[in-house]
Amino acid sequence: MSRARQAGLLLTALSAAALVFVVLRHSLPDDTPKDSNIAPVAGSPVQTASPQLPPPSGAGGYPFLPRETVVFFGDGITFDGLYTVYTELVLRTRRPDVEWRFINAGQSGDALTAPGKALERFTNDVAAHEPTLIVASFGMNDGGFAPLSEERFSKFRAGVKSLLEKTRRETGARLILLTPAPFDHPKAGEPDARPEESYGLKSPFAGYDSVLAAYSGWLMGLASGTRDVLGVDLHTALRGHLARRRREDLKFTLQPDRVRPNATGHMVIAATLARALGLPAMADACAVDAAAMRVLAGEVDGLRRDGTGITFTWRSRLPLPKDARWDAASAELEGLTDKFNAYRLRVTGLPDSEYQLWAEGTLTAHLSAQELATGVDLLGLKSFPTHKRAEQALVFLEERRKLSHKLKLYPPASAPEREAELKRDQALQDRVRGLCAPAPLLVRILPVK
Repeated sequence: MSRARQAGLLLTALSAAALVFVVLRHSLPDDTPKDSNIAPVAGSPVQTASPQLPPPSGAGGYPFLPRETVVFFGDGITFDGLYTVYTELVLRTRRPDVEWRFINAGQSGDALTAPGKALERFTNDVAAHEPTLIVASFGMNDGGFAPLSEERFSKFRAGVKSLLEKTRRETGARLILLTPAPFDHPKAGEPDARPEESYGLKSPFAGYDSVLAAYSGWLMGLASGTRDVLGVDLHTALRGHLARRRREDLKFTLQPDRVRPNATGHMVIAATLARALGLPAMADACAVDAAAMRVLAGEVDGLRRDGTGITFTWRSRLPLPKDARWDAASAELEGLTDKFNAYRLRVTGLPDSEYQLWAEGTLTAHLSAQELATGVDLLGLKSFPTHKRAEQALVFLEERRKLSHKLKLYPPASAPEREAELKRDQALQDRVRGLCAPAPLLVRILPVK
């Protein structure tokens, strides 16, 4: 084992030993933002003042290492990879101080309870990447789409415990256990008594979600009492989101085929996981007192007067981009339009007048002094430069997701072909890494002539 690997495992062990994780049942965001989860961007500018943005640390958030290799390990929902894309994006943008590496080791139809499945491929598909953090998502296939059976449930419990043992023995990584997504059957409450052998994916038990609920409850109980394991209750989160949306639309669904989430469902999964990890609730915030020429919040330098306006450089984190496939009402419900993705600029102390907001040479808005003093929601300014970078990052992550599917479904026939595809994958990772890093923005606020 390399010295770097040994050092990484030592840091992992120290982080795990310092914590006792409690059960985290995260469903929907509260109506009130939790400012205690807000953390600053990295770096040391000439002027920095972020009283509401405490340093990122284990207190109030997951204790990430300086370098993290994250492996997503699961069934077809993980293989599909949309929630892994969204999670990577939020981790890279909210915690740019961490050096990230991400691998998707999902496999369609996978289970912990079947021979030749997840546990047998763990060494090659997970441990070989030397992960420091494993996000595991199983259960949907393990119950056989049949009524609750103690035999199957016992095999699932044993499979999860074997996964924990393999994780410790072969990697030393910390483990995040995601509970399975719901099974969204329209006839869930109706009787469905059939011979045992008749149940399966193509003819599932209508009340199968009750089985997944039992598996989820057990998983959360295991995680709550196990060191180096964090439990995240996706089952409750998705069911809660569905219930709230169906108050107004009875036909609303996150799983068109009852099993696999659509893009909106994957967004809910990623948002739930991000909240469980205690990631900063804000994308970023900048506040300046133009009268006193003082930075109130944000990573700002070069603050100076520009005629009767001001100019400064803001090293801004990226907000999360909006995926066109998301249901707008669901994105709002998850706080991705405000509370969990707040991105604001506030400038006080300007003379009462109308102003132009320029960013990187682009005119982004006309605003009054009062509007600037109240605070500007930058998510609503489509021409603000960071939005384009965030959208580009999502495009490259989507391209990498499709490349991952191609490599798994149609492995290259020769070593040179595989090498070429791996180089392409690395190039996409490099592009995403560069786009997600905080970058300086030249901001000018000038009076309208």
